[in-house]
Amino acid sequence: MTFGQAQAAQFDFDNDGKADISVFRPETGMWYIMQNGNSVAATNFGLADDKIVPADYDGDGRSDIAIFRNGVWWILESGTSTIKPYYFGTNGDIPVPANFDSDARTDLAVFRPSTGQWFWNGSSNGSFHAINFGLAGDIPIPGDYDGDGRADVNVFRASTGVWYRINSSNASIITTQYGLAGDIPIHGDFDGDDKTDIGVWRPSNGYWYLINSSNSGLKATPFGMTGDVPVAADYDGDGKTDIAVFRPSDNYWYRLNSSDGSFFAYKFGQNLDKAIPAPNLALSDNGTPTATDTPTNTPTPTATQTPTNTPTNIPTNTLTATATSTPSNTPANTPTNTPTNIPTSTPTATATATFTPTSTNTPSATMTATNTPTRTATNTPTN
Repeated sequence: MTFGQAQAAQFDFDNDGKADISVFRPETGMWYIMQNGNSVAATNFGLADDKIVPADYDGDGRSDIAIFRNGVWWILESGTSTIKPYYFGTNGDIPVPANFDSDARTDLAVFRPSTGQWFWNGSSNGSFHAINFGLAGDIPIPGDYDGDGRADVNVFRASTGVWYRINSSNASIITTQYGLAGDIPIHGDFDGDDKTDIGVWRPSNGYWYLINSSNSGLKATPFGMTGDVPVAADYDGDGKTDIAVFRPSDNYWYRLNSSDGSFFAYKFGQNLDKAIPAPNLALSDNGTPTATDTPTNTPTPTATQTPTNTPTNIPTNTLTATATSTPSNTPANTPTNTPTNIPTSTPTATATATFTPTSTNTPSATMTATNTPTRTATNTPTN
């Protein structure tokens, strides 16, 4: 998943300004992408345990198919259709690709849970950056929260529901209490102001809780149910992130279009597919954060294509931090589970459109909020 470009459509593989409904099938390494609303593109790229990291790495306005495998990034550039491997990170790192230097290209970046360190490589000039920010168990969610066009270092502490970030515009540390243990942090620009908004989806009640960065207003929307995977993205191309879920039990995508409030349902994929627009894809198989989800397979080239070019990026497995702005409170519940559900079904690409959901648990769009997360914010660093 791409972080840090609230102003651009993410998961847009065909450059039409809209996020594409898409899945990755671990069993076969196939990517299925619904393009222009009427065709399916299928590409074999990756292995079951790879972490998928689609983003616009070559700056052509289209998301590139890409995976992260034990410290190696394999990128299928959409501009040239060539595969490029980049060595950046190590086994156990969490890839957090984002645009840290505001050059319209996604930068290679990782968060190292074992040390709480962030490392990224600026695509504009190849500059290397390292900073200490976070603890084991934190969920890294970089985004352009201050609207300066650059991704900010940011973590969500699932055990306490606290967000910590460093604004790239002025290096200030912002702490915001928003969410509860068990909430899934959400990334997107829901109000269209070119800033990433803080938000969570609560699986226990299906509510979306958001803070609009444009006016600091709180918004609570019930949409989804336990077992759904949140897949927020700008599907209608209006510059705002749409509330949406993928339901593995019936393989339907449900969403609320932000442009006109209309409801949309579409059947696409299988129940063990990874919904590509899901949050925290680099952390788990279904969008639920797990800090220790580490690939177990031996690194090999992709299943169908062998890269032949020599990597130009220097591997960095012994990086040291240069900053010490680390939140000081230790999380009480550090996730330790590792996904074991490897799909066994025969791969097929399902892309049948319908606007009438067949599920008996259709999401509702009622705006009545219950159990709203508490919110306190301060500009005073707590570390």
